[in-house]
Amino acid sequence: MDGVDMELFVDALQTAHQQGAPPPRPPRDFGFDEFEHGYIVRPEGSDATVTKTSLWPNALFSGDSRSCRFEWRVPIDDETTLNIAWFFDRAAPGSDAASATGVHFWYAPTREEETGEALTSHQLNKKYAIWLNQAPILDRTKEHLTEGDTGVVMLRNKLFSQISLLQDGGEPKALIFDPAQNQKLRLPETVPLFAPAPREDEAAFPHLAGQPEDVAQAYRRVIESWRQDETA
Repeated sequence: MDGVDMELFVDALQTAHQQGAPPPRPPRDFGFDEFEHGYIVRPEGSDATVTKTSLWPNALFSGDSRSCRFEWRVPIDDETTLNIAWFFDRAAPGSDAASATGVHFWYAPTREEETGEALTSHQLNKKYAIWLNQAPILDRTKEHLTEGDTGVVMLRNKLFSQISLLQDGGEPKALIFDPAQNQKLRLPETVPLFAPAPREDEAAFPHLAGQPEDVAQAYRRVIESWRQDETA
């Protein structure tokens, strides 16, 4: 957990206090285990729960058996990155929503139209706001990393080692040359996270701003299917 995330946590504490809401839980420390195609991220002190899988060098998988997402980040130039996210939200088995088909998509805004300020209304937008409020190119040698930045240090060290490997004529991590093997990526076997029921206050899509109304309706049908399943 880096220092910027802690700043967001402090802001959340202050907001909760002003609104009379329950305080948010403090951020947990995480451990990182490397495997053939990337890293797994798990809460420190637990060997049974994996919260995220980082696929080298630019992908991330996170979530549980009911709701999960896959993010793919592609550099466009030295100052711009394209971030693509796929969200998978499973409806309750046997419900009408479970039989629905179709893929919904939209281009999510990252800034307020009127002010140009970074959006912070949704979970991923809060992370994007950190990126957007930084300079286009930062001098990382001036950073003061802490013990909570273990993942950042591991990632950068791996980048530098892979650059050196390429310069020496070697093959970087996680390349798959055999078309027969390049069909399905097998992730480390872990105890799956299962969250069958949405929270009572969960109604709107929590991850990204700008969701079109037809997509929002489809998401609400999925959420409602679990509540109907519980009362059936």
